[in-house]
Order: sequence, then structure tokens, then C-alpha cells
Amino acid sequence: MRHVRTTMPALRFVSASLLLASAQVAAVAWPADIEDYHQRGVMHKNACSPAEKARLKKLTTQLAGRKQPQDAWRLLQSMLCGRTAAGWNYVRANTAAEVSIEDNTDTKDGTSSVSVQPAAAVEPVKMNAWSASIERAGDDIAVGYYEGGVCSSGFFLRRTASKWQVVGTTRSCD
Repeated sequence: MRHVRTTMPALRFVSASLLLASAQVAAVAWPADIEDYHQRGVMHKNACSPAEKARLKKLTTQLAGRKQPQDAWRLLQSMLCGRTAAGWNYVRANTAAEVSIEDNTDTKDGTSSVSVQPAAAVEPVKMNAWSASIERAGDDIAVGYYEGGVCSSGFFLRRTASKWQVVGTTRSCD
């Protein structure tokens, strides 16, 4: 029995250490509440999963070229995946004073309404972005994504004289 008594505290220590280590890993892991999903036979990957972030970062830095690619990536990542006050503050600090907002969610004929709104109208997507795409659109980097339902949205990043900024958003629903 003496051997069992000296082993039990060691096992408790190891168990406690493993529990603590797994809690630390869980704290930095991708949130379980944001998952990929299937819709109409198509697998939509969440833009904030580790694999998608790596893919999007590569595309963003390629499109930004030599114009502060790390800043373009940080802004894009904050827009798509920002769920903290720091992410929101970064987006607000890097949004043009006035942004173009295109919306065709309420139109029956497929036309869009475009308005100019103050920067406060732009908010991070908070990890609700699937099947994200990135492409060059003139001087802008255009980011498109599905919201997880019948709506698709996007935003535009533009390199101004001193920094990358969000300059517009778009939203369309079936």
C-alpha cells in the first residue's frame, strides 16, 4: 500500500498538469462555436479557421505587394475575425471617415442602393464569415464572404497615402 500512496499524489499532479495544459491549449485554439457548414452540397469554410487564415494571409500579402502587406492583413483579419474591443478599435481607427455602403437586400428588382455613411457604420464581422474570397478591384482589395445563410457580404480595403483603410462595404441577400 505504501507504493500506492506515494504514486497517488504523483498521479494527481500529472492529472492536474494535463488538465491545466489542455485548458491553456483550448484558450488559444479556434473557437468551437464557429464551424464550417454545408449548404446545398457545398462545404463552406469559416474564414477564421487556422487553415483559412493562412490562405487569406497569403493572398492578402500578395495583393498588397510592397505597400505594407502586414497592415493590410491585420486590417482584413480584424474585419473578419475581430471579436474583442482591440479588434473593433483597430477597425475603427483604420476606416475612412466616410464609406460607401452598397445594399441590395430589400430590392425586388435586383438593383442596389448605395449610400455614403460615417465610419461608425462599419463593424467587424465577428467570425461570421464563410467561403471568403479576395481579389484586386482597381486600387482596392475586395473581400467577399457568405454570412452563413442567404446573404453574401464584402468590404473593400484601399491603401491611402499612409495606411490601409476600409473604404466600403457591400451586402446582398436572396
